[in-house]
Amino acid sequence: MKLSSIILRTLLGVATATLGYVVTHKYPSQIVLFGIPQLFPTIIAFALGAFSVLILPIIALQISRWFHGLIGKIVMENLTRFWEEQLTRFRERELFTLSEEAEESDSECEEELGGIVLDTSVIIDGRVLDIVEAGFLPQRFIIPRFIVEELQDVADSEDDIRRKKGRRGLKVLEKLRKKKGELFEVWSGDIKGKDIDRKLISLAKRREALLLTIDFNLNKAARVTGVEVLNINELANALRIPFVPGETLTIKLIQPGKEEGQGVGYLEDGTMIVVEGGEEKIGDQVKAEVTRSLQTEAGQMIFATLSE
Repeated sequence: MKLSSIILRTLLGVATATLGYVVTHKYPSQIVLFGIPQLFPTIIAFALGAFSVLILPIIALQISRWFHGLIGKIVMENLTRFWEEQLTRFRERELFTLSEEAEESDSECEEELGGIVLDTSVIIDGRVLDIVEAGFLPQRFIIPRFIVEELQDVADSEDDIRRKKGRRGLKVLEKLRKKKGELFEVWSGDIKGKDIDRKLISLAKRREALLLTIDFNLNKAARVTGVEVLNINELANALRIPFVPGETLTIKLIQPGKEEGQGVGYLEDGTMIVVEGGEEKIGDQVKAEVTRSLQTEAGQMIFATLSE
């Protein structure tokens, strides 16, 4: 223990003991213990002095630690949120500035035909960045300004999940801009109407561009109007490894199926495996033999039985 701490505790103990002695000696003077008039105030003074020297500093230390921890947590949370918001706004301004510079330097480039229009869902999803880094989708990317504004609104949402999605989308856009370079265009024009899907379809038609999305309804609506759509979910389904009847696979069953006795597991790519007779093996890794497969819009579903 430091000398300053010892001195401080001693002074505190002496002051508390003196105060206790003076108060108890002055007022409850009628209390006499064992026939000794000064014994009661002396005991009180000793107890208060011991408490202030031994116990009070520990209580004060714990309160101090709790108070500083609480204040520190609040300050860190507020600072983190502040800097995240500032970084998000900086990214948005950077994207807007890029579009304004492109508009001033070459207005004709904005109306260049072809390319790929990206919607909000595929930007937030983020897999497009992996596809680009793998060398695919070499076309010009067209990011409507109203999509950037929608991402900003999502990033400023009070809902924590929506806020994280919006910030993720802005980060993906920033990385795509650096990766694509001159082939990254923020389209600053506007299309009448408030429906985002209709605006995207109209822009894709106007620019004779492809539309990249994972939105099921937008996918259907765009194809009905004659716009060619690239759907990352369909690409992922097409790249999944096909399974044929009789093939054996190893799968961990994690939940029961819809029918009695079924166990369900998933492959790394998200393919659902339904194993007949696997309900009793839930939680275990089993070998199963494929009996049939079913391809749906949501993905591939494999049916199998336990392999002996």
